Amino acid sequence: LSEWAALYADPECELPPIDVSFRDYCQAVASGQQDETARDYWLDRLDTLPAAPELPVVSREPGSPTRFVRRTHELSGERWRSLRRTAQARGVTPSVLLCAAYAEALALWAKEPRFTLNVTIGDRLPLHPHVERLIGDFTNLVLLEVDTESADTFVDRAQNVQRRLWQDLEHRAYGGVRLLRELARHHGPERAAMPVVFTSVLGQDMPGGSPADPLPGLGHVVSAVSQTPQVTLDCQVVEVAEGLLMSWDAVEALFPEGVLDGAFSAFVTLVEELADGAEAWEAECPTTTPAEHTAVVAEVNATERPLPTGLLHEPFFAQAARTPHAPAVIWSSGQLTYDELAGRARRVAERLEHLGTRPGDRVVVSMRKGWEQVAAVLGVLRAGGVYVPVDPALPAERITYLIEHTEARAVLTQPGLLEEPWPSGVPGVAVTAETTEPAPESHSARRATTDLAYVIFTSGSTGVPKGVMIDHRGARNTIEDINERIGLTAEDRVLAVSSLSFDLSVWDVFGTLAAGAAMVLPDPGSERDPAHWGDLVDAHTVTVWNSVPALFELYTEHRAQHGPRAGLRTAMLSGDWIPLSLPERAWGTFPGIRLLSLGGATEASIWSIHHPITRVDPEWASIPYGTALANQTMHVLDSRLRTRPPYATGGIFIGGLGTALGYWKDDEKTSQSFVVHPRTGERLYRTGDLGRFRPDGTIEFLGREDQQVKINGYRIELGEIDAALTAHPDVTTAVTVTDTTGQGGKRLVSYLTPDTAVDTEELRAWLRTKLPAYMVPPVLIALDEIPLSSNGKVDRKALPAPSRTRTGTVYTPPATAVEHTLVGVWSELLDPAGPLSTTANLFELGADSLLALRATAAADHHGLRLQLADVFAHPTIARQALAVQAAGSVETTRIEPDVAGWGEAFGLTDVQHAY
Repeated sequence: LSEWAALYADPECELPPIDVSFRDYCQAVASGQQDETARDYWLDRLDTLPAAPELPVVSREPGSPTRFVRRTHELSGERWRSLRRTAQARGVTPSVLLCAAYAEALALWAKEPRFTLNVTIGDRLPLHPHVERLIGDFTNLVLLEVDTESADTFVDRAQNVQRRLWQDLEHRAYGGVRLLRELARHHGPERAAMPVVFTSVLGQDMPGGSPADPLPGLGHVVSAVSQTPQVTLDCQVVEVAEGLLMSWDAVEALFPEGVLDGAFSAFVTLVEELADGAEAWEAECPTTTPAEHTAVVAEVNATERPLPTGLLHEPFFAQAARTPHAPAVIWSSGQLTYDELAGRARRVAERLEHLGTRPGDRVVVSMRKGWEQVAAVLGVLRAGGVYVPVDPALPAERITYLIEHTEARAVLTQPGLLEEPWPSGVPGVAVTAETTEPAPESHSARRATTDLAYVIFTSGSTGVPKGVMIDHRGARNTIEDINERIGLTAEDRVLAVSSLSFDLSVWDVFGTLAAGAAMVLPDPGSERDPAHWGDLVDAHTVTVWNSVPALFELYTEHRAQHGPRAGLRTAMLSGDWIPLSLPERAWGTFPGIRLLSLGGATEASIWSIHHPITRVDPEWASIPYGTALANQTMHVLDSRLRTRPPYATGGIFIGGLGTALGYWKDDEKTSQSFVVHPRTGERLYRTGDLGRFRPDGTIEFLGREDQQVKINGYRIELGEIDAALTAHPDVTTAVTVTDTTGQGGKRLVSYLTPDTAVDTEELRAWLRTKLPAYMVPPVLIALDEIPLSSNGKVDRKALPAPSRTRTGTVYTPPATAVEHTLVGVWSELLDPAGPLSTTANLFELGADSLLALRATAAADHHGLRLQLADVFAHPTIARQALAVQAAGSVETTRIEPDVAGWGEAFGLTDVQHAY
């Protein structure tokens, strides 16, 4: 710049000659001796070097224009001198101090507290006397690892950054560009992207940096911005006159509105506070979420309303006294009135009391779908007990464990299940119409609203299920809130499709009956039969639906085949992702239906968050999770339990009245999952889910942070499946993952290393004796070894894709016309990698309930009578073809319009004759 200024001032002046070129310099550097120590230093860290800060970004069309915008702040000379003095006193250079402050500001928005900054350094080596006069890019890159949780105070973390940078600079002979190439080669180009940059030119002569320091002959700088390919954010610090100029150049359109302003403000505020004195230096969290966002979160969490005053079951018995003859429970072959159901529940309570059941005793309810379940849970609570739902379809070993683990006083069941091998000393009681003849009015056992009401077991990562303990007050609070929101009345009919061991059933039973409405129960074994649901909906005028999205989607697909159908006024969907296309399909199929997205956890009394779905924005990646329900709070926090700013990813925590009492007889897991906020004192449940706030306080759900998944609403710990597999004598190791099917569904896939050749069907049958059916993977893949990364962890990305894995099935081509048709139907749905064998298990290839329904509709279009039950009973095309042939083909008649006779008179119908 000085030579340019000289020529600008005097074009005739002669500059001293330069005896070396930039090309000469580069060749000299390249021919220098390779520093093996530097190379080893960096390559040894390839697998531990963290990625760049994962900041909130928005999706952009490829090729969109890249425009950098600059934000600046100038620190006065006096404050800059103060900052340098305090930094020196604490053993930190000014550049590292500012870099550490930059990292703290980024960490407030970054997904992870540990990341890598791309630090640029001017690395002009003195290889020739004229090197200082050369024009060229002498920049080197140092990939600086920063951990903003490496110490308790900012000063200690800044000193850690200082030590790390000094070590990195000692090994800079292995340049950052070469390291980026190695990162790309080992982990892919995305992992090698380091677009967040820190640039310091402190201590360097930078003429023209401010109006007080003009460049002779050229004037002073009035505007500046840097634009660098593959860089999204660059923090630059430079001395000007006596002060400090801090600038951020960023690709403005890449970040959500407000993120850059908030982050830059946090950076500037921290630097100013560090210049003020010791307080910020010794702070654990020197940067804070913007106050305006904290206020928004406080406002959406201000959900207080009067607390419930009674027990979970009491509204039902009060309703039975008011409307004794109203229908309470309806099924395909009968019904019970409120008075009849109350009488049978009282008889159950009386029977339990005769067996010695005391308040707080656990009673297992193990039944198939039926009115007996409803009478049983009401009777248990009336007797003062705690009901524990256990699916009778579970393996006998698991049922025995749950009964023994809960120290159950008794097991309530049905006649067909009474002969099950219950643990010795635990009586089994069959609930029947005869044994539940109406009992005389009796008083309910005295219990407090904070006493335990039920224990529901969920999957556990160690292979042992966890028992979630919910009190009366928490469950009743949720129920009263939901009933008020959807306006549930005695005129409503609720289709209760959920299993009793799934906590959606808590609302089905107690929410429905508290309002005087009626439960409509599907027949046992109809869990995946939308035609049966449709028959019940039509026969009993069902108005309210409550299930996981997959079941509602299954029913919507079924109904859509027969045209729009009014009547269903509200659908509550929870427990899993809601497909973005589902609302529009539902509105088209059920005119006027109201859709309500609900969420939360079993550990927080059914639901804790809601979002009425009134539209689907094309820009959405998912349906919003929503805001907290009454007397509950929803938080998105970082690892220090600080509220995350808008768009920043954090862990979802639930607080308030619905929070569970803990896990049954498991203090260790309880203390890990239920925490007390160090600043507010609120008891919170750590869900393990990830989310982020939108500016209005609405939470967006982003998935899981651990190995827990949800499939069709069932919460599954993948580690529990791995533990069950490795318990088999012939399996050494196992890793379970989820795989996306051709139509966007999810399935479980387990990879295992057997000691000897194993038959996957036999292994799957063995798993059914250990795990619930929904946890048995449809795909088991044997490998010689499980791929590991260089640091010894399972490399899930290296696992072979199921669609490209040999399963041992010999290809069998279609042999009949029916098989040819079915191969075409399933090939379109599954999109297999190769020709579809008629002997392949379709569910191993990705089929699920929704695809099965679509297959039956497509088969019907081709004139084939394929029932949904046939698909599940016969999972291969060959066997389905036999079922179709046994049922006979559908006789279809084509209706042709009589164009020639248009407008001619025709006879009256029978109805017209009659009326």
